[in-house]
Amino acid sequence: MTEIPGRVGKPALRAFAAAGFSTVEQFAQVSSVEVSALHGVGPKAVVVLRESLAELGLTFADEPDVQSS
Repeated sequence: MTEIPGRVGKPALRAFAAAGFSTVEQFAQVSSVEVSALHGVGPKAVVVLRESLAELGLTFADEPDVQSS
């Protein structure tokens, strides 16, 4: 399991922890809209997560698969 990158700001890290997210892979099960709706999560955090998911060959649940692009 891949740790959430430190490039994500502290408010977003706290929001992720409160919502039960501790690894990048968990974000492949939810939409980017759901993640964006968490209090403390801004656009930069979503971009960092999207990049981290792509490095693992994954995407948010509401986005097309990396392999099918």
